[in-house]
Amino acid sequence: MLEQMLHSLAQGSLFSLDDLARQLETSRGTVERMLDDLVRLGYLRTIERNCDTSCAGCPNAGTCSIASSQKIWALTEKGRAAALGHATS
Repeated sequence: MLEQMLHSLAQGSLFSLDDLARQLETSRGTVERMLDDLVRLGYLRTIERNCDTSCAGCPNAGTCSIASSQKIWALTEKGRAAALGHATS
């Protein structure tokens, strides 16, 4: 299921936690635990959430993958390579 999440995130869309839970057919709590695992393993990183209401002018625009009211997660290079099936060091 972690691989499936990485593949979804590599598509470049912005997902909510509920979107991912629906897509993965699991609970929001499970998605949150998976995100924590992927951060710990270096496949995702958290971005400080200092958004107003739009991505316009944001230095992180285009890199965000998942957004909640508290956190934003983005794929790392390791995560992107894993999602695309490339070996990483």
